[in-house]
Amino acid sequence: MYIHFQRNILRSLATAFALVFALSTSASTQAKPKAANPAWAGKTKQDLLKLVHEDIKKKLAKYAKGLDLAKLPSYAKKPESIPWISGKAAEELLKLSSLYLIEDKPALSRDAVLLVRARASNRNLSWAGARNLAEALRRMAGNEQDARQAVRKTFTALPKNQFDGQTLVYRFFKDAAQIESRVDLVKESMVSPDSAQSVLVLKYLLEPMLKYRDFYLKIVDAVHDENEKKPEPKLHSFAHVSLKNKHGKPVRMAIWDLGVQISLFKGKLFTNKKERPDGKDDDKDGQVDDIHGLVADGDAPNTALLYKPKAEILKAFKPYLQGFMDLRAGLVTTQAAKELLAAIQAIKDKQKQKKFRDSLNEVVEWAHGTHCAGLATEGNPYARLAVFRSAWAGEHRVYYERGPTDAELAAEFKNVRDIADFINKKKIRIVSASLGFSKDYVKAELRKETGKYKTEAAVDERAELIQRFRWMYWDYVFRHCPNTVFFIAAGNDNEDVKEYDVVAAGIDAPNMIVVGAVDKYGRWATFTNSNHDLVKVFELGVAAESYLPDGSRLPLSGTSMATPNAAQTAGKMLAVNPRLTPEQIKRILVQTGDKIAKPFYGVIINQKRAIAKARRMRRHRK
Repeated sequence: MYIHFQRNILRSLATAFALVFALSTSASTQAKPKAANPAWAGKTKQDLLKLVHEDIKKKLAKYAKGLDLAKLPSYAKKPESIPWISGKAAEELLKLSSLYLIEDKPALSRDAVLLVRARASNRNLSWAGARNLAEALRRMAGNEQDARQAVRKTFTALPKNQFDGQTLVYRFFKDAAQIESRVDLVKESMVSPDSAQSVLVLKYLLEPMLKYRDFYLKIVDAVHDENEKKPEPKLHSFAHVSLKNKHGKPVRMAIWDLGVQISLFKGKLFTNKKERPDGKDDDKDGQVDDIHGLVADGDAPNTALLYKPKAEILKAFKPYLQGFMDLRAGLVTTQAAKELLAAIQAIKDKQKQKKFRDSLNEVVEWAHGTHCAGLATEGNPYARLAVFRSAWAGEHRVYYERGPTDAELAAEFKNVRDIADFINKKKIRIVSASLGFSKDYVKAELRKETGKYKTEAAVDERAELIQRFRWMYWDYVFRHCPNTVFFIAAGNDNEDVKEYDVVAAGIDAPNMIVVGAVDKYGRWATFTNSNHDLVKVFELGVAAESYLPDGSRLPLSGTSMATPNAAQTAGKMLAVNPRLTPEQIKRILVQTGDKIAKPFYGVIINQKRAIAKARRMRRHRK
């Protein structure tokens, strides 16, 4: 499920928050405390620097062939002299920028950031590395006044939608105890270039920067106040329309997620009339009680379509849900975000941090699918909603800080085959799936199995196997259900879905549409994944309002929200023209969409024009 933040602490959005809530790595609140991996014993700062430097050098040789780090200053002065930089190469250069600061080489740190900003092929990185750039310029300044001017200029140059996320780190970390507890959490994993990088940045970059926290906060607050006085950009018209309850045809849709509160969708539910809630396979289709959908969560029956945390967890942590989603969207100064940050900052013990994280993740699992279902069916009286609840899709309670076993991968595939059969037998025309995993995410989880994997090579080998297996079964469901259009969330890591091997978003299939997120102004969300060939359509994914399972409404953010918004348009298109094929739906959405301004690409779905085109095609067929 696409609820996690950027995997790497160097990424631009919510850097500090990601250190606390790598929510996709969460676990049962009953998990036993883990001790630091003994492999960290005796590892010095220089050992870690050497490990990370060697890894960066190796990866840059692979991802940016011909790049000579000795020429970094000249590249920064004349960036057009080198080709465009891939996402992975940009990531390594930003890591290198942090190492240069740790080694007290601020000019090189500055140059690495400037090169990424100028030549990263992902234009969402045009403002990356503000923390490193500001710190480098502060150190290079001749006096405090010059330092203040240089840092202020750096922050003032940030677009308003980038500013709060890029400067969150200064608001978040207050003391060394916060940082040390997070170092302890990292050291539960195996020693690897990624975990070593995290320890280095936390211990030897962020902790020393605490001395200058007040210096930075005064500038951040001043620039924030200036941003608030600036006129708002023009709102994008998303043109969502409500169909009238006449002249349309029912459309069978499905939400593939972690569960849905179906009582909120009376009149819009798909119902298998041949099945009864009696614990028997009444319609002889191989499934028991598959009245409104399928469930894969231990021994839970197919009637248990919603995950329900304990009442005390919901009561205590539901109030933080809005803050979590605001932080993902870079909205760090909302009241909800401030309340969540204050709660996190008050926790110094790493086990209490984990419990807080895990409990909040349970609330997200409770809310996520229902919120998506509300968006997918909004304004469509013809929607008939089925639910596929797959616990493994969130890797929450099923896998705790580890990867799936071979048997669990086989169980995932069985669930996928069951869902594919259900789709075909019940003639489900649209599936909205806000879930997926990158290879780097899988590797991060495997590194926590310190008793099983001792080397990075072993982790990489296992992650590759898991990704290929998951790629195979997602490819299976797309091919097995050619008459169904699948809307897949691009993901929230500001990555290229192909380059970072994101499954399922990195797969190319004629009946699959990968959806990116934009904000209310029609700008790429700061977190959205992308790819020129695979992510062509975007929808509102920042502060998109919909239902929670208790019937309340809340604006949440992510490509998870953009995806059912896109599926909503397809549902209305099929209601007015049931003969549309998946390929036609895909083509219409691209052709009728509003082009996104350069240097970005893709189109924002224009629901009004897409429905009108679907109607014209129906009349033409007559």
